[in-house]
Parts: sequence; structure tokens; C-alpha cells
Amino acid sequence: MGLRFFSREKDCKSRFEEIRDEMNATRREWERTKEQLDHLTDPDLVDSAIYRLNSLEKRCVFLMKELKAKEAK
Repeated sequence: MGLRFFSREKDCKSRFEEIRDEMNATRREWERTKEQLDHLTDPDLVDSAIYRLNSLEKRCVFLMKELKAKEAK
């Protein structure tokens, strides 16, 4: 049974690292999109970039909640 415990702990840690990596990638994508938005002039592209930023922000909030839940375990 002890081996099973360590296996679960390792799986939990792996998932934590996956979520953390996804959070970092999402944050980098948000930064790239924000930089692109600063240079856009076409109203449709501006709207699209704003929509993307909002989507990425919501994804970051979701991932942050997941990370906190994993840390609590």
C-alpha cells in the first residue's frame, strides 16, 4: 500500500506541474496578444484581440484555482 501512496503523490505532483506549465504558457500568450493589440488599427482585429485577451484572462483565473486546489492537497 505504501508504494501506491507514493505513486499517487507523484501523479498529483505531475498534474500540478502540468497546470503550472499551462498557466505560464497562457500568460506568455496573453503578453503576446497584448503586444499585438498595441499595434492594431483595424477595428475588427482590435475586437478580436480584446476577445482573445478576455478569454486568456479567464483561462488564467481557472488555472490559478486549479493550482490552489492542488496545493491544498
